Amino acid sequence: MNIDEIDHVEFYVEDLEGWATELCEIFGFEIQGSGGPDTGLVGCRSLLLVQGEIRIVLTAPLGSGHPAADYIGQHGDGLAVV
Repeated sequence: MNIDEIDHVEFYVEDLEGWATELCEIFGFEIQGSGGPDTGLVGCRSLLLVQGEIRIVLTAPLGSGHPAADYIGQHGDGLAVV
């Protein structure tokens, strides 16, 4: 299997707004999309941040039933999906 490029990386985070603010203010990312229960995502809220060709998805659980909650409970905030 050859990997030619990475589409995005996803971080599971507890403080969605804090991470988004920091990445936008310090590193120049812009919020290009969002999702949550109102858009069909169950148990979480996500933001898509973009800078040039770099795409980062930040996902925060809304309760204990989402995989992000388990991940954060075991590891803290961190890279979950490439």
